[in-house]
Amino acid sequence: MKNLRLLPSSLVLVFIILFSSCFSSQTKKVGLNNDLNWIVNNYINFYSKKSKDFDAKKKYLMISISEDANKRQTDVYITDNCYECPGVEVNDYLIFLYKGFKVVIATDNSKSAEIVLKKFKNIYPSEKFKVKPYNDNVMYHTPREWKVIYNEKGRIVFFCNSIIEELQETKKILKLDKSVGDCISSH
Repeated sequence: MKNLRLLPSSLVLVFIILFSSCFSSQTKKVGLNNDLNWIVNNYINFYSKKSKDFDAKKKYLMISISEDANKRQTDVYITDNCYECPGVEVNDYLIFLYKGFKVVIATDNSKSAEIVLKKFKNIYPSEKFKVKPYNDNVMYHTPREWKVIYNEKGRIVFFCNSIIEELQETKKILKLDKSVGDCISSH
């Protein structure tokens, strides 16, 4: 009879342990969302669905990373450009292959380059390529760009999509909460 009384309380204990382990694993997944792969994957997925022209055969990605020691933050910019379009000279930068896309990594110092190599997973060195240079006599449209600012704890504190009409949609897809500043609200 004692064993029967212990059975319901044991089941409750097992249920609590299972529930808490599921909850903690979900929490860990959310915490891992703020890495470079996560933001690049979302960028690729978002624009692949929006545009037929957004594919690795026509586009390359550029990621710029800089650290601001005074503000204790890391700024990440991601944009894309077509191989046939004028652009910045890419031969001086690190170039990797990620999910079929060539990714040009521009950093402000060797420490930022180390961050890329540690935080950006499943990348492979890629060959250099040339793009048409900008013509100083031509006015170009500013390419779309996502800006993400991470605080010293690695949490996103600011997000901006340069295409303002897409800002709320991208914030929703990225599951950014209301505490994350953006280019419309004050930073």
